[in-house]
Amino acid sequence: MNELSTIVRNTCRRHDATCGDEIFEIDTTPNAKQAQALDLIQQIRL
Repeated sequence: MNELSTIVRNTCRRHDATCGDEIFEIDTTPNAKQAQALDLIQQIRL
């Protein structure tokens, strides 16, 4: 779980943007270990 806790979604705005300008989100890219863990989680059937 500690490994997965470093995957985050960042809310961003252009460097020269004003308060009313659009924002966008960028998710961090999982490393190999995180990707494997996410794949295993996807396989869990409830």
